[in-house]
Amino acid sequence: QKSIREQKLEEMILEKQLEEEFHLNYRPKALPPPAEVMIPKYHALTSETKSSKPTTKPVPFSFSAERPKKQTSTQEAPPKFKAKPPPPTNSVPLFTLMQNKEQLRKEEIRKQAEASLSLAKLPPRMEMHPVKSQATPTPEPSQFKARNPPDFSKLWQKFAEQLESKKQKAKPTVVQEFKFKETKKKSKNLTQLDQQPTSLLKGFLGLVKKHILEPKHPPKTTKKQTELEAKLKKDKEEKLKQAEKLKQEEHQRQLKYQEAAKRFKASGILQKKLQEEVKAMQEKSLQAKIKASEDHKKHQEQVQKMQDKVNQRPIMVETINYDYSKNNSKKRTLNEIKKRIPTEVVQNWEEALQDLNAEDLV
Repeated sequence: QKSIREQKLEEMILEKQLEEEFHLNYRPKALPPPAEVMIPKYHALTSETKSSKPTTKPVPFSFSAERPKKQTSTQEAPPKFKAKPPPPTNSVPLFTLMQNKEQLRKEEIRKQAEASLSLAKLPPRMEMHPVKSQATPTPEPSQFKARNPPDFSKLWQKFAEQLESKKQKAKPTVVQEFKFKETKKKSKNLTQLDQQPTSLLKGFLGLVKKHILEPKHPPKTTKKQTELEAKLKKDKEEKLKQAEKLKQEEHQRQLKYQEAAKRFKASGILQKKLQEEVKAMQEKSLQAKIKASEDHKKHQEQVQKMQDKVNQRPIMVETINYDYSKNNSKKRTLNEIKKRIPTEVVQNWEEALQDLNAEDLV
């Protein structure tokens, strides 16, 4: 079965073929010529051209010949330009009109502002209080009195004396070498800390508690915060109650378990069961011991048998002697020869190999 693509392709090829055949078979029909074509117009045209042509012959071009002068036109001069009168719209002063319009607009804006200001009112709360006058208050006369200027010469002398006295009191620095290996001396504050650490710590903790942990004016709690604290407290109480309930249930369960254990011990079932288990264990151990002893006996018997067999065997020196090896090798070689040589060649093997020695065959 053909696919959709192949079917469409075949249809397209067929259409193209039909179109080509149509174009090839098409034969156009000529229209009849119009009646105007039959009229002889050429002779009429030629006769007109001959009549319009000049009778003079054309003169050939030459550089020496003078150029014909242009004929000056003897026409009359053109009439003079006369402008039309300007229109009446040009005489209107537009700029002054625009200025007047702008002035009128500004006047209207001012009037509207005055009207809105007269109608304007303060808010009801501000109307209750009298409005203060915005006029600037008159400045009061100042009571300032300038001091007399100081005596700068005396001041300079005083400063010089103070400087000299301080210079005399100051001790000059003594040059000393660096002591890198020696330890530095502890300061007074460190020695005090080493001597009395508890008292300083107590004082410091007291200051922290007073100023940080317990402020003078603690912030007020909001409604949302109080509700949240109450909710947290309620949840905590519920959890504690639930834990207490679970603890009581566990305690009661343990009590019941202890009572049941006491009854079970008193009934004697446990002792019987223990005795039965002990008996079963003892029987198992006895059976295991018996089995182990039997296995040991069997092992000893097997070892004894092996020793007897070993004792009954001849010594190695006695077993492998010259005669034994000779006879044994003879038999082996004869067997090998019999296997390799067929029976048809040698019928009686004993007569053929009577005088042979085993040493010759090896």
